[in-house]
Amino acid sequence: MLSREDNELLMRTGADTPMGGLLRQYWIPVVTSGELVAGGRVKRVKLLGERLIAFRGKNGRPGLIGEFCPHRLASLYFGRVEDAGMRCVYHGWAFAADGRCLEMPNEPRLSSRVLARAAGRAAPAATAPGAAPCPVVYSALTSWGEDS
Repeated sequence: MLSREDNELLMRTGADTPMGGLLRQYWIPVVTSGELVAGGRVKRVKLLGERLIAFRGKNGRPGLIGEFCPHRLASLYFGRVEDAGMRCVYHGWAFAADGRCLEMPNEPRLSSRVLARAAGRAAPAATAPGAAPCPVVYSALTSWGEDS
């Protein structure tokens, strides 16, 4: 029988917990590739206690990023899918499929350091080569091949 402390250690999967850190090192199937149409509708996903959105940019690359824009916490679920990522509906910040902030149109000229600090939470999303339908996967540490 586990002690209360051991049970808490094993069952909590938040981003800042030991088990959460361990589970984020492995691929976890999220959605099938057919559920994400290039430039199409965004899909909400809750994984390991985090609210994420899955999408496929107009260029065909899948993305899995935190649901909320780091600027004003507007939901990116209502944002616009663009060629390389998502654009926030509130102030128009653009995010790449890997969570990097690409553009802040409502801000004066910014350095790359400021853009890096504005990056949202993200996880590499990839599709399994040769699988049908290809699962989109979630991992915080590694990437697994190219989108086919």
